[in-house]
Amino acid sequence: MDIKLEKEDIEICIYLLVNKYKVPSSIIKNMLLGDRVSSNRSSDIQVLTKTLLAERGVNLFTGSNKEVRELKRHLLKQIPENVLTHLYNKNPAKNRVISSPSYMITPLVKKKWSVGGAWPRDFVETLGFPHKLSGLNGPPKKIPDSESSINSQPKSQKHYQSCSNCKNAIIDMFRAIYGTVKIEHKMKIKRELKTIKMKITTKIFKYI
Repeated sequence: MDIKLEKEDIEICIYLLVNKYKVPSSIIKNMLLGDRVSSNRSSDIQVLTKTLLAERGVNLFTGSNKEVRELKRHLLKQIPENVLTHLYNKNPAKNRVISSPSYMITPLVKKKWSVGGAWPRDFVETLGFPHKLSGLNGPPKKIPDSESSINSQPKSQKHYQSCSNCKNAIIDMFRAIYGTVKIEHKMKIKRELKTIKMKITTKIFKYI
């Protein structure tokens, strides 16, 4: 399924790139032109950014060329250190221990951008860009902790009059109440069932 930026997505991107993160026009131009030179391009940052989004679409951050890396580097420099540290800790460099935020930017910039992967999702979510720029058509579905724990447990077994688990549970309960329990499959009942039921119920309540 093709993912495209809608008008609202484009407006959000323009606001973030131009107003919030103040991406220099030189970075936008380099991403538009690369090694090409054109004198017909507008110098207005809003127009340039809109053109860039029209050309690259959801692939704005996709790729590892120097122009894309420069954009990512600039954006990461704009976020608070605690936010940067949190982002890095979720996507750390392999075989490296980095504690200084200033040294976290380069490994993140060079990190492989796998469309729809954890790093693209964390990047666009942290910076506030539409999830489409990570390769998703919407925010990832999160399962609530309670629902997740329920789903992770095996389904409860259905109980019936011949259920061995139920029988064993009752036997254990009688052992706790009376001590030794003798198991017989055939019994002569001398008392009325109602009387026996009341006596057992009374004992159970005392036990509880």
